[in-house]
Amino acid sequence: MSDAEPVTAGAAENPTDVYAQFEQYDFDADIAFQNGLASIVVGAQEQGKSEDEVADIVGRAKAFYFSRTTGQALDWDAYRTHKASRPAEARQLSFNEIVELVKSGQTHLVPNNKTVPEGLNNGPSTTSSATARAKPWEAAVSG
Repeated sequence: MSDAEPVTAGAAENPTDVYAQFEQYDFDADIAFQNGLASIVVGAQEQGKSEDEVADIVGRAKAFYFSRTTGQALDWDAYRTHKASRPAEARQLSFNEIVELVKSGQTHLVPNNKTVPEGLNNGPSTTSSATARAKPWEAAVSG
């Protein structure tokens, strides 16, 4: 069996919660899963399946194994639809990529880029109302 702790069927009623648990499940560390997966992959490769077909078979095997070990139903096709509908996570640009974007004038593609105004604050200046702190040598003399 698996080293993972089984989860009760009612623990996550929301499919999104089940999908999150599925994504966090450590299939690589699960020896029982890895042993079964090896024979599935070899069989698919011997049948001349493409890489995409093998990846789909592996995904279906993961979904089946996850459902069986946790007790939570996970439909592979529904999961793939859910995953495809999520917006892609923003990739963090390297410093060199940001430099190239700035050099080429494509600053609108730099994430979190804000326009800084050219001028200074046009509002009226204020005068300080706080008293000046005593300097260390002044505090020693007066104290």
